Amino acid sequence: MSSRNATFIVISDSSVLINLSHTGHLSLLGKTPGFEFAVSDEVLAEIVVPEQRAMLEAALSASWIRRVSMSSADELTIFAEASQT
Repeated sequence: MSSRNATFIVISDSSVLINLSHTGHLSLLGKTPGFEFAVSDEVLAEIVVPEQRAMLEAALSASWIRRVSMSSADELTIFAEASQT
């Protein structure tokens, strides 16, 4: 696969999603060629303002971003370590 056709996966944190929803730019996630955006269930739980949550749910429904779940011990360990930095 050439780098021109590569798709990069970006795992987003809540601050990026909150800022994009606050400015009305969540749709940029669906308009950025070469990137696929994902959010974990743990990050989704951090978005508690109803308006922001509704916008995020709409972005998930529009497939601008996809939900991922962490279930293995390795994934959870990496998440815990990253959360402490």
